[in-house]
Amino acid sequence: MRKPLLILMMLGFAFFAKAQTTVDPKKDTTIYTTPDVPAEYPGGMDALYKFIAENLVYPQSAKTSNVQGKVYVGFVIEKKGNLSGVKVVRGLTKDVNAEAVRVIKDAPRWAPAKQGANAVRQEFMVPISFNIKEDATAEVFEPVDESAEYPGGMEAFLTYITKKLNYPKQARLDRVNGKVQLSFVVEKNGIVSNVKILKSLTPETDAEAIRLIKGSKEWKPAKIRGNPARQKFTQAITFSPPEE
Repeated sequence: MRKPLLILMMLGFAFFAKAQTTVDPKKDTTIYTTPDVPAEYPGGMDALYKFIAENLVYPQSAKTSNVQGKVYVGFVIEKKGNLSGVKVVRGLTKDVNAEAVRVIKDAPRWAPAKQGANAVRQEFMVPISFNIKEDATAEVFEPVDESAEYPGGMEAFLTYITKKLNYPKQARLDRVNGKVQLSFVVEKNGIVSNVKILKSLTPETDAEAIRLIKGSKEWKPAKIRGNPARQKFTQAITFSPPEE
């Protein structure tokens, strides 16, 4: 008389187990390493390595110390193609590791992986090479074939500076009047770096001038023989006491 009860219990357990293993594709957070269809960078892996080569900025500290080798960066390609969890799996130095992570984070969205017909998360790792001999394009150029350009041109850049300049309180009290001369580099990815004071005015105005340059939009990078190149600029920012 116990067999029917035992059979019912077994069937109930089987149904419960099946219910427990059924996963809603939208809620599936599994990270796959070998999905049915792997995630793909736009244009394929050759395009990814080209993007890295064109956008990688070799840290000056690493070049000075002759740091060379590969940084292995791991990350997860999410269901929408964006990247998460970008981290160094095996690295070199702090500056080089940070640059490797930055360039991967700046990459365009991928086509996500698929398991069956559903988009899934995939784990990925990319080696990024830092080789001083191959880094000739990291040289900073002043004469270039095509100059770097701020969105809207230099007039728009000067308008940005005028509108966003905050006259420091101490400079206002001291009636500071003059110019801060700066230099900066527009990198191969259009980001402004290496902002330096060439001619100082006061600590407060210098800091404001640096903030303005660093806060500018991404530029269209310079080009040499059709390839993105780093370009150095100088800029003067005028500080005049506001009219009372």
